[in-house]
Amino acid sequence: MKMKQLQVVVINPFTGGKVPGILYDTWRFPLRFGQRIPVFDYEEVKERLREIRRYTIEHMEELLQKLKNTIAERYPHIKLIYAKDAIEAVKAIKDLCGVRRVSINKSCTVEELRDELIRQGFEIEETYYEEFEGFKPLNEKTPYWKLSKVEPEVKWWSYVPTYFSLSGEATTKGEEKVALLGVNAISAEEGTVFFMEHSRNITKCLREASHIIFLAGLEKVVRNNEDALLQTLCVGLFGLEGIGAELKVESIESVKKALSEEGRLSSERMNPQVSILLLDNGRSAIKESFRELLYCIGCRACNAVCPSFLTYERVFEGPRSWVRMFNEIFGVTKVPAGNELIWSCRTCKACEERCPLSLDIKQVEKFIKMRERLVEEARIVPTLRDALNFTLLHGNPWGRARSKRGEWASKLGIEKFNAMKHDILYYVGCAPSYDIRCQNMAVSLSRIFRAIGVKFGILGEDETCCGAEMRRIGESGLFEELSKGNKELFEKLGVKRIVTTSPHCFNTFKNEYGMNIEVLHYTQLLAKLVYRIPIKKGLDYKVTYHDPCYLGRYNRIFEEPRKILNSIPGLKLVEMPANREDSLCCGGGGGHMWFDWPRRPRPSEVRVKQALEVGANVIAVACPFCLSMLEDAVKTLGYEGKIQVKDISELICEAMS
Repeated sequence: MKMKQLQVVVINPFTGGKVPGILYDTWRFPLRFGQRIPVFDYEEVKERLREIRRYTIEHMEELLQKLKNTIAERYPHIKLIYAKDAIEAVKAIKDLCGVRRVSINKSCTVEELRDELIRQGFEIEETYYEEFEGFKPLNEKTPYWKLSKVEPEVKWWSYVPTYFSLSGEATTKGEEKVALLGVNAISAEEGTVFFMEHSRNITKCLREASHIIFLAGLEKVVRNNEDALLQTLCVGLFGLEGIGAELKVESIESVKKALSEEGRLSSERMNPQVSILLLDNGRSAIKESFRELLYCIGCRACNAVCPSFLTYERVFEGPRSWVRMFNEIFGVTKVPAGNELIWSCRTCKACEERCPLSLDIKQVEKFIKMRERLVEEARIVPTLRDALNFTLLHGNPWGRARSKRGEWASKLGIEKFNAMKHDILYYVGCAPSYDIRCQNMAVSLSRIFRAIGVKFGILGEDETCCGAEMRRIGESGLFEELSKGNKELFEKLGVKRIVTTSPHCFNTFKNEYGMNIEVLHYTQLLAKLVYRIPIKKGLDYKVTYHDPCYLGRYNRIFEEPRKILNSIPGLKLVEMPANREDSLCCGGGGGHMWFDWPRRPRPSEVRVKQALEVGANVIAVACPFCLSMLEDAVKTLGYEGKIQVKDISELICEAMS
């Protein structure tokens, strides 16, 4: 009986319509998989992808069984193997191919097996960067703010498909070549395998290998060809900048040459031995407690903007590393405390800004939940442990005495809050209360408030940490205790309106405390009352404003700080390419004020260089963490004579003097 041939679809994205894509193949490509692709609608595509991922994870066991039945009925000559972990998967590969050399593609799923492959003596042939002259890896990754912007619709219509039919009836020619290829999707109903390819390496492996092992995480098995096609197209649609951060296209002509017309539309018939390896490796456990993480399609949209990926030589790949993170934390893979990948996260939310599935995944909250397990088991570095203990005992993460909290204000004669006298409680925060450099923010703001007639008071020694960073470190119990105490104090004092120095405190009070109190960041208040500020002189500065994550991405406050800066005569405001929702994190969030991840360069150092590139001599900030991190970066880079870091309040005070 003649065996049916397994269908493989390899899709290439080429931006800007440089190479004719699906738009010119509508007679063939969309119809081949069930229905014509409608007029492109970006939000509709995202919603369709969400539906596919929800269904896939909800019906994972059912889809796996369906795939097993499909392979058994249609392709009995193809081996379908389930592996519970990396050890079992590599043993299966060894049993299948009998050789110790494999060619691999760039795939998160393949990366899960890398260490075990090496441990068991395999020689790994990298294919991702070496296939064509037009593509080369970067020693320094191309940052997202330097990548050319391509409209989503242009990307969507620029895909180029290549089709393969694999008989699975092996006809080995010469030396056996084994390819281990991580797939983007596999259809349970038809068994069709889908790839998004960027440098023609997958095509090359499919043409040359005598044995092909398709590796699929359990979450990559979807309903049918239609779902698999859309999911694979979305890898290119949303992840192109992440791909661009890893590849440098030196010549579009070399790309055209690599993508010949002959290869573009042909349906090639190949005869390698074929196996399908389904990898669990913690996914079943993830489904029980962190199921939304399995929605991730590995598109790399998060990579393009993640400060840790950008600066740490691909050690951290944003939420795409969820399997590794889960296994490190929940015991499948033990690593020394503090080395867990999860600590690289700054909770900056840049990944959620780009991810098409962030409404479901909520990456930052999942990361915090994982950290809670590490804190419960005391698997944290001493500096983080001390910050938590100091906050519990002294109400601040630096362990300073409560009696010292209001010392900075005593010299200015600032009163303690009294609801009968004051309209606003100025919540100063820990860093501006204790850190000598950040204290100037509190002093400057107090002077401005007085100058514009704001009736305000502070809590002084009664002020306690808001708990924002304690929660993000993973100490949810301490956060609940702090929030309960603060809310009781605010209610007792009759507080109706709070203004904060720090965006972290502002975000926590506004979005996490559940209070019926108006909460403002100081830039919001000053922007409303900017006409009252008694400016006495202009400032001859070329200023670039750094958007803090918790003010910008978390709360969409972008224009108020710029309005204040533009009110200062003589000051010239210039924008860094990475601004507003695309702002690069300073690196201080998520507990990193007390935990120095050892790799370099720091995100703050990258940010300072960005500011210099636009000719700024002052970086304006609106956050004590940003002030501290960026000023430290200026010093470590040796740029003290070239650029300064000033809070917006300090610039206003300077213009008032």
